[in-house]
Amino acid sequence: MRKKAGRLFLALTVLATLAAGYYAWRHWQLVRDGTMTTALSVAVDRRPITGKTTTGVPWRYSADYTFADTSGTVRNGRQTIDRSRYDELAGRTGDAAVSIWFSRSNPDVNAIDRNASRNVAAVLGLIALLGWAVMVARSVRA
Repeated sequence: MRKKAGRLFLALTVLATLAAGYYAWRHWQLVRDGTMTTALSVAVDRRPITGKTTTGVPWRYSADYTFADTSGTVRNGRQTIDRSRYDELAGRTGDAAVSIWFSRSNPDVNAIDRNASRNVAAVLGLIALLGWAVMVARSVRA
């Protein structure tokens, strides 16, 4: 049983490492060659979270948006947003412009909040770092 738990822990650590790398790569693309444009349309959504919540917030907030990239192609995007951003977008009036970040080399990488992927990468990276530290400590102790 102990061996199975060790393998599972290793698998979760590798998964956290890969996920952290993915989100860091997305953020890097937005920083490296990202540009801003104005959204053509934005719709916000609030859905209940099923099951237990760790933060005590029973809702998941998201924004669906369309924008035109540098070639003029209209693209769609979706991003999970926090409550304050949801309130801001839901309460906008008239022609209030909403900025969209996208990568010029890969417009499929886009976001309303450019730093959200950086924050997710940092949290997952910390989890992965702790996982690797435990793995190293176990191997030294053995």
